[in-house]
Amino acid sequence: MGLDRNVSDREGKAKSTPEGRALTRRILLVGDKPVFAALHQGLLRSGESKVLTAASGGEGLRVALTVPPDVILLDAELPDLDGFEMCRRLRVDPLTEAIPVIVLTGNSQAPWHQNIAETSAVASVPVGIDPARLLNMIRMVLTTPLSRRVAPRASVELGVDYIHGETTATGRTLNLSQDGMFIVTPSPPELGAHIIVHFALPESEPLEGTAQVLWVRRPELEHPYPAGMAVQFLKLPPEARPAIAAFVARSLAKPVSTKAG
Repeated sequence: MGLDRNVSDREGKAKSTPEGRALTRRILLVGDKPVFAALHQGLLRSGESKVLTAASGGEGLRVALTVPPDVILLDAELPDLDGFEMCRRLRVDPLTEAIPVIVLTGNSQAPWHQNIAETSAVASVPVGIDPARLLNMIRMVLTTPLSRRVAPRASVELGVDYIHGETTATGRTLNLSQDGMFIVTPSPPELGAHIIVHFALPESEPLEGTAQVLWVRRPELEHPYPAGMAVQFLKLPPEARPAIAAFVARSLAKPVSTKAG
């Protein structure tokens, strides 16, 4: 991984934190084609940002988890992962799901243009694009507010019972939104599994619904999250989502340590 220390902000000029330090924007380049080297040099000359580099998808994912960038420029053709798979892994990981991605595609990858919503990339551009145009596109992404793809999420700890097949287990939430939750549990089911969840908001009746496992963090994998799984709600009682949304809003407005059995 390469790291160059230059400073910028989303408005195109230096911005300071309350402590007087400059707020730095990070750009992650994932790929080894000549356009990446040219863009890297252009960013160094402009002195606008920190540049992180990775030659493969696996390395790019590790960098994104360790030092989350403000934007990722991704080659659709990587030696270990194709662009579709890397985008999928970025989108299902709670730590990287909201990072905007620009994908560089070859002539044989026209489907990117038709399936950009599926990949969640903000743009796909041909690999032969002029580096100066590409640099301008990156600046545009950095200066354009992007709506989050997920509902607001609060860090709360609630007891959760879940059923997968004939197995019943107990866990606790790490975070919660009206769309789903992360459940801390030592032996999560496999990716894509459907489960039944039982939980209760403070001072509320217990809720039961179904959910699908979107992301799994096994104990043996390196990740800031504990072992467990991110699940998306499939079916909940009609009153559940509004109640969860209100609870999350209150938690975000006034963070508290929330525990329930």
